[in-house]
Amino acid sequence: MLIAPTFTMLKDSVLRTFIDIAKPIITRFNQSDLNARLINGTEILFRSADNPDRLRGPNLNWAGLDEAALMNRETLDIMLGRLRLEPGNLWFTTTPRGRNHWLYDYTQDGTAQVTRARTMDNPYLPTAYLEELKRQYTADFYKQEVLGEFIELGGTVFNQPTYYDTIPTTGYKEAHGFDAAYTSRTNADWTVTLTGRVINNTIYITNMLRDQLEPAQYIARMKAHAITNVTWMLAGTEKGLSAFLKDQGIKVNEVKATGDKFARAQPAAAAWNNQQILVPRHADWVDDLTTEVCSFTGVKDPHDDIVDALAALHHALLKPTHIDLRKLRKITGVTT
Repeated sequence: MLIAPTFTMLKDSVLRTFIDIAKPIITRFNQSDLNARLINGTEILFRSADNPDRLRGPNLNWAGLDEAALMNRETLDIMLGRLRLEPGNLWFTTTPRGRNHWLYDYTQDGTAQVTRARTMDNPYLPTAYLEELKRQYTADFYKQEVLGEFIELGGTVFNQPTYYDTIPTTGYKEAHGFDAAYTSRTNADWTVTLTGRVINNTIYITNMLRDQLEPAQYIARMKAHAITNVTWMLAGTEKGLSAFLKDQGIKVNEVKATGDKFARAQPAAAAWNNQQILVPRHADWVDDLTTEVCSFTGVKDPHDDIVDALAALHHALLKPTHIDLRKLRKITGVTT
């Protein structure tokens, strides 16, 4: 059995990769039941860990957990109980997820044999891609995501701020990063809009609107500041508010929220720490901004709305470079 954290990840990653690699030895693939049979008679089931209890039942002789760090310990325990047939092997392929995680404990007690591979060990990745990762990630996140190390999460991500006293007034691009409080979390959240300009790859934050208001009231504030276009990293549950903003004349550049807040903050944090994001020295809102940003850890922070808006603003002004894997495969001739 091959398992991914979610059905979407199973469909978009595990299944595609498996079919690319194993196509010559697949004799049957059932799309509806998600199982494959190989030329040697081996049957492989493909499942997601969205609901770990649904993994109960089959008797297996091996199982593979892809991106195991995104699964909870319950998934591991259930799968261990399924390995009733010889040889009873269990494989993990994953990026580490800090030391306060069941996966770290599992790799430290001698139970598991660990093989570590760094991203740059893949000879088919272009140098520009590797350099971009180093530029976009903070030091600790780079160690985790690229070097495959278990790091101690919970420390602050952003260094102390870099201030500006004057701002260039010509030759800039302006954008607004947005994050809304109107979710199912808590009423302690704030709605935040950060306005910034980019000049020579340096972002100058010029204004922040941060309030706990009803949507209509907050939109009125946005319009009073001539904000009619925002970039928002939003989840599926926030689509309703996005539609409401659009109905009220606010254009929303929707960026699909992938990964957790810690991961989404990395490009902005790297730019902040490289003094490529500057804040005004004397604005009346700057203390609120720097206090939240510089205390952000990505682990159960009481407030992170400004960080989310900052990540959206950075994306709007200095959109990170992405590698098109399909084009990469075509260029290199590699299909795996």
